Amino acid sequence: MARVPYVETASLPEEQRELAPQNSHIFRAFVHSALGLRRYKAMTKYIREETRLDARLREMALIQIGYASNCVYEYTHHIKTGLRYGVSPDDIRAIADETAGLPTALGALERAVLHTARDLTLGFDVTDDVFAVLARELGNEQLMELLFSIVTYSGTVRLLTALRVDLEDEYRTYAEQFPIRSAAVAR
Repeated sequence: MARVPYVETASLPEEQRELAPQNSHIFRAFVHSALGLRRYKAMTKYIREETRLDARLREMALIQIGYASNCVYEYTHHIKTGLRYGVSPDDIRAIADETAGLPTALGALERAVLHTARDLTLGFDVTDDVFAVLARELGNEQLMELLFSIVTYSGTVRLLTALRVDLEDEYRTYAEQFPIRSAAVAR
């Protein structure tokens, strides 16, 4: 059960209603700070719509964040989004395997992206070797876009967890199809 009540969209002033659609628990919780939610949405819009970073890589990083932090809300929402942007079911299973330190068929860039997402979600730094792969493969602009994406959504999982935001029913199928395994995280 959420620690703050979900605001009923109809109860919001007209100019805030688009911030918190009725079917979105995250935004109905976050809208208790309407200005904060506006700023948050501006950053996530930049990440989703305005960066040059490959959408598949971005979504793999965001799925990894949800998986590594055991945040089913983040994990399932980005599985749904990721599938639209080229993340395959095999990629999702590979994220679980990479998290557990198991070998996968993912390329060096994908592995570096996942490693970075885990390290910045669970800690505060990226190894020099992983950073070198990202810099070489992405260049500075897309590297920064990846880092902005990871730190923004790492913060999101902290908010979702602290607020105990409930998963909407339509996302439960993703949690069932791709369960989060209880395993140690390889770092």
